[in-house]
Formats: sequence, structure tokens, C-alpha cells
Amino acid sequence: MATSAAAPRRPPPVRIGSPNKNVPSTSVYRLSRAGSRIDRSRGCSKSSISELSPTTSSPSWRRKSLPPGPMSPSVPRINRSQSHARLGTFSFRREKNGGDMGYSNIPDVLPVALDRAWEAKEELKSVASLVKEFMSAAEIFGKQMAKAANGFELRDSTTLSVNGQQVPTSLRNGYNQSRESIRRTATWLSGACVGIKKYHARFVNFRHEQSKEKRYVQSESQQVEKRLQKAEDNHALAKRNFEAACKDAEKLVKKRNRLKSESKESNGKGWRKLQSQVEKSIKKTQENANIYKQKLLELRGLQKEKHETTTKLSNILYGIEKKRITETKDMLSKLSRSLLAFFQTAAHEMTNLQDTLAQIDVNADAKALVDAQVSMRGSRDAGMSTLAQYFPYEGKMLVMEGFHGNYADLTHCTAPKKKDDLVTSMDVFTNASARFEFNRFLEKERSSENLLFWEAHRTYVDMCVEAISYSARHNRTKTTPDDLSKMRRTEQKLFSVYINTDAKQQVNISDSCRNRLLKRWEIVKSQGLTDPLLFSEAAVEIEGMLKRDTLRRFVRSALYQILASERSSITEISREILQPPPLGLHVQEKKHGYRMRDTFQGRKILEWVQGRFFGSLGGNERAIKVCMTLAKDGRIVPVCEKSKAAEWSEDGYYRVVKESISRGYKRVPFPSRVVDMSGAHFRNGREVKKFLWRLLMTPKLSSVDISGCTGFTETAFKALLQTLGHVPTLTTLKLNSTNCHPLLPAIADFIQTSKSIRNLELKSNKMGEGDYQSIDPLLNAFKIGSPKLESLDISNNPIPITQLQLFAQGLEDSKSRSLHRFIFTPPISKLSSELQEKISKIIERNNKVTSTPLRAPRRPSDGQGG
Repeated sequence: MATSAAAPRRPPPVRIGSPNKNVPSTSVYRLSRAGSRIDRSRGCSKSSISELSPTTSSPSWRRKSLPPGPMSPSVPRINRSQSHARLGTFSFRREKNGGDMGYSNIPDVLPVALDRAWEAKEELKSVASLVKEFMSAAEIFGKQMAKAANGFELRDSTTLSVNGQQVPTSLRNGYNQSRESIRRTATWLSGACVGIKKYHARFVNFRHEQSKEKRYVQSESQQVEKRLQKAEDNHALAKRNFEAACKDAEKLVKKRNRLKSESKESNGKGWRKLQSQVEKSIKKTQENANIYKQKLLELRGLQKEKHETTTKLSNILYGIEKKRITETKDMLSKLSRSLLAFFQTAAHEMTNLQDTLAQIDVNADAKALVDAQVSMRGSRDAGMSTLAQYFPYEGKMLVMEGFHGNYADLTHCTAPKKKDDLVTSMDVFTNASARFEFNRFLEKERSSENLLFWEAHRTYVDMCVEAISYSARHNRTKTTPDDLSKMRRTEQKLFSVYINTDAKQQVNISDSCRNRLLKRWEIVKSQGLTDPLLFSEAAVEIEGMLKRDTLRRFVRSALYQILASERSSITEISREILQPPPLGLHVQEKKHGYRMRDTFQGRKILEWVQGRFFGSLGGNERAIKVCMTLAKDGRIVPVCEKSKAAEWSEDGYYRVVKESISRGYKRVPFPSRVVDMSGAHFRNGREVKKFLWRLLMTPKLSSVDISGCTGFTETAFKALLQTLGHVPTLTTLKLNSTNCHPLLPAIADFIQTSKSIRNLELKSNKMGEGDYQSIDPLLNAFKIGSPKLESLDISNNPIPITQLQLFAQGLEDSKSRSLHRFIFTPPISKLSSELQEKISKIIERNNKVTSTPLRAPRRPSDGQGG
């Protein structure tokens, strides 16, 4: 490198204090991410190319000047006013001195500066300037090719004649040379575009791999942090116990000495009893001292391990950033060389083309040109040499700017398909599940307001169409006042939220479109009318922008590929379900004209779909998801009560109305919404499976009690929680005396994912005994997520006071405010009263939040705006 051969400098160590004065503090390395903007959009639309300029200062390497070289990416900027004056000497400036690409003087402090640079897409600034010049050069090149080809019939022939009349030699030679220049330049253009796609895809894959590696090392650091926090808690508890034992022993010794001095007897009965108490207290103090010493050694060992682990992770992260810089430097170098090679070739071909046009004697050939009246007709050679072959989305627009409409007919020129097109039948804008995931993708990029406006406009149009059709059905000439006021409120909301210049979620539309929309709205509002097409122009512009920019990145994501594969599976399965059955099978007519197979080789629909996914990873879950999606999309029409086929409820879960016989036992729904199986014994997995089936088949199941049940293995208990997660009406779950303390993580996941559970009982489950003293899973459920639990009962469990204090602090910091009843058994300690007081305050706060009435919005006065 150009700076020095010394080892690169690292950030200075940060001192972290120990929780105890007797434990020495450690020094660790931390990589700062100051200045990184995680919320930036990762896209680079066509409008953002012009905003990226090489003159803006970059935080990483722009502070030092780049050494000149033969391949320097600095290209003069050409505007439209200067382009025509420079056509005769079309060239690009280069530096005279030799050298590298100019990236050898990158600063040594890599982690902070590079993270800021690459997260903000600073690595593509130099390439963006070249791409901008390339677009300008392509436009100028297209216009010059139009002038050169005007009057020529582009066909592969050595002679040119029209109606038997020979075209002059000078014109024929100029045509041949111009045609060859077009082909050579188009070939270089194709190579440059292929290089851009290749190196950019390589860079994106490299960034994804680096992100995975970084997340892995950061997870290791978090695990060490958790272990250290647990050791610190144990150390603090041991210290408090030791100090309390010391105080008790000191009190007893003072009492014994006072008694001895007063009675002057050392053999009395009271004195001997007090002496035995003192000995027991001293023995207990020694035991607590040994425990405290052991916890202190553990804490020191973990702090040392954290120091070593953090130093190791710092080196790994440093290596990742260094490798990222090397890879990005290589990619930029190759991109610049590829683009610069095209620019040099295009400049050379333009010079030759200017010389060729100068040799044509226009005055001598004027009469022949007028008689010939030759024009381009979009022949095969024209299709092979146009820029549209290499710019599928923008090339045709550039060519149409270069060639006028009467010169070229490009309707038959087909561009090659791109790999990231929407090749599947699933359209994101029409599919509800895909649009939901697309909205989550936009929220990560901080641009979800565009899709929200598109959906709000769609709702507004449906509302207007429904009101108009209702009036037409009832022979009314005007819309009702209620519908009209509802439409105007919706219009006002759309303008205030998305369209106005001071809107909170202002959409990204052009100023001209915004001004036309505001003007049209003032006219419609002044006349007292409504226009269903009021927002159509803005919605079309938003949809086009999303399809050109953000949707392409979403299609390339792994989430879309999963959705597309599931959609293809759903389409294939629904075709087999809805197709006519073979001869000999009983069928029954359904409403809407559909026919559905009553059985599929003796199995129900769900079992048949599960068989399709048998052997694949997560096959059972995917089958259930496919069945729910089929029911929600209307692919399977609900059947009558007498049918034996599966029936689908409005919430999307499945059940069987009639009892069916399968594998030797009956699957019968429970007779009530409240299922009480307390004290039952399950002898094997077959009985557990039967119980789960009956739960699924019970309509509108609201409460399940399995307190004291035996025979549940760990796998069966997880299957129970997974099954209950698919019941959208379940509100109460009682798991008392089931020894489920090892499965607290699964229970915590259940209360986070379930949208209907309100009451949960976990009494007498030995939580806090042995190796299961921690209730961190329940604490994380309230810290990280927002469960909707209203009542939680963990009484009759020997949970330590420290764990209960941490749980109370987690409830206080949680975003959830739904918990109104929390029952626990506090241990005998001085801190129990404080803990109960803190829990009561939290419950009182939650009750106030839920009992606060919603205020109705005030209607604006006549003097204020609508």
C-alpha cells in the first residue's frame, strides 16, 4: 500500500468496570458502528443514479487525492447543451501518468470508516458517475446513428438499389462503414453490461456471506454475555447471603458475651444453649464464605473468558472488514476497466463515423436520394444492432429518443428476458400473502408508505364503485349523503396522510403529479362532487416505481422464492383437488359449480396433502399451511354438513363435521368448547395423537385443561402446543402439575405467536428446582415480544427471589400492557414485600391503560378546513 508497511491500527481498548471491587476489571476491544445507517434503502433506482456524484465527500477515502493512471475513472461530465458542439471530436480525457486505479491509499482505521461507507453505498459512487456518462454517451450515440442511417436500408447486401436505380458509390461505402461501426459498438456495449451484472452479483453474494459470518460471531458474543450476567447475579446473591450470615453471627457472639459478664457463669443452661447457636451460626457463615469464594472464582474466570472471546471476535470482525474492502476494490477496478474500454471504443468508432460522413458528397447524391425515398423499416439487421437488445427496460426508450418515429419501427424488436422477472404466476399486487410479505420488506427499507397508499387507493375505489352500484340497483340518481360523507372523509385522510407536502407518510410521486392532484381535488371539493379516479394517476406512478425498483429486489430475496414455491405447490394441489374424479369414485355437487373429490384413495383432504409433502423438511407444517391457504383463497368451497369431506371455517382452521374411522380408532370432536382432561393418563403416543385430533376437530374450542396429566413426553408436549397454536379461538390453557418446567422455551414461543390466548396457568410445575431455577424464557417473551396474556399463574413453584425481581422488571419494561392478574408464591425474604408492591403497581398501571376510554375526534368548526 501507499501509506506504510506497519500493521494497521485498531481502536483503543475500552475499560469495563467490574461489579465487585475485589474482582479486577478487564480490557476488551469493541468495534464501534458509529455513523452506520441501518435504515437506509438498499436500492438504487434510475432517479438515484443522477443524485450520486463523484464530487461528494466520502468518509473513508475521499480525503486523499487519487493518483493518476491510464485507467482512471475520472470522466468529464457532458450536458445536453455541450453534446452537439463536441460531436466532431468525441473523446474522453485521461491522465498522462501511469499508476493503479487509485484505491491504494485507503486509511488504516478500517472498521468504522468502511462500515459507514459500504452501508451507505459509497462504494458505487465512482461507478455511478461512469454510468451517468454512459447513459449520456448512449443517447448521443443513438442520435448520431439515426443521422448516419437516415436514408439507408439496413440489409446485408453489397449493393444498394431501389426500383432498379443504383445508389452512388460514396453513399454505399459510407453505409457499409457505418453499419460495421454500429455492430462493433453494440458488441462492446453488450460486454460492458454483462460485466456490470456479473461483478455486481458477485459483490452482493459476498456481502450476504459476510453478513452471515458477522451474525454468527456476534451470537457467540451474546452467549458469553448471558453467561457472564448469570454469574454476576449468582455472585451478588452469594455475597448478600455471606454478609447476612456474618451479621447474625456477630449478634449472637455479642449476646453470649453480655450474658456471661452479667451472670458470671459459664456452665449455665442458657449460656450453653446460646453457645451452641453461636457455633451453628459460625459454621453457616463459613459455608456461605466458601460459596461466595467459589462464585467469585467463577466470575473471574468468565470475565477472563469474555476478554479472550471479545479480543478474538474483534480480530475476526477486523478480518471481515479488510476482506470486504479488498473484494470491493477488485470489483470496482474491473467495472471501471470494462466501462472505460467501452467508452474508448465508442469514441474511436464515432471518430471513424464522422470521417466516413465527411466523405459523402451530399450535393451530388441529392437527386438520387430524393428519387430513392429509402427509409428504415425495422428489418432483421436493425433488430440485431439496436440498443434495445442490451437494455431490456430502458434501451427502447433511448432508441426512440435517437430515432424518430418515421425512421425506425421497433415494435418487432424483442429484448432478452431477465432472470429476475416475475416468471411465476403469482403477482405481488394481487396476492394477499405476497403483498403482506412485500409490505414487511418495505418496512425494513423505510418505504412502506408507497404500498400503504396503493392499498388505501384500492379501498377507496372499491368504496366508490360499491356506492355507485348500490344507487344503480335501487334506481337512485344520486349517492346517499352517508356514502358521500364517507368518501369525502376517505379523500381527506388520503390527502392529509400521503399527498400533502407536510404529510407524515408522504409518498414518492413527482411534483407535477402532486400539483395536478391537489388542483383537481380543490375543483371537485368546491363543486361538492366525488371522483373515483381522483388518485389513479398517483397510484399508477407509485405502482410503476415499485415495479421498477423495490419489487425487483424483493423478487430476488429468499422470502419471495419460498412464497413462489408454496404458491406453485398450492396451484398444483388445487388443480388435482378440483379436477373431475376418475370413473367409479363417488362425487357430490357443490355450490358455485365446483366438484370436489369426496376421498383421495381413502384419505381425507388434509391427509392427502400431507402425503404430498411426506419426506420433505417441515412437511407437516407446510401441508397445514397449504390447506389453510386453499381455504382462505376460496380454492376449496365449504361443503354441507352431510358430506364426509373436510370443512373449512372462516378463520382458516380445519375440522371434520362427521366422525370418521381411520387406523382403528374413532376421531370424534369433543362435545363442548371447554375441554377438561385433568388427571388423565396417556399410555402411548397413539392416544396422544387421538387427543390432538379431537382438539382440532372441536369447533370454537375456547378452554383446555390438562392439569395433572401423565404420559406426555417432550415431543408430545411440543406437538400439543403446536396443535393449539392452530386453534384461533383458544383463550384459556391450564398446565398445572404437568412437570413442564423443561419446556418453558416452547411455552414462551406459544404465548408470543398465539393471538387468542388470554389465561395461562403453570402451578406446581417445580419451576425453580434443580437445574431449572431460571424463568428467563418467560421473561424474554415479555421483553422481546408483546403477548396478549391477561392472567398468568405460576404459584406453588419454588422460584428464587432474584428471578422474580428480574421478571417484575421485565414486566415493567415490556411493551405489553395486557397483564391484569399475576399470581406467584413469594419466598420468605425481606424483599418479598417490595416485590409484591412492585407487581401491584404494574398491574394497576396496566388496568389504567386498558380502562382509559377512547376519545371521539372533534368535528372541525365551519371556519376551519375540511
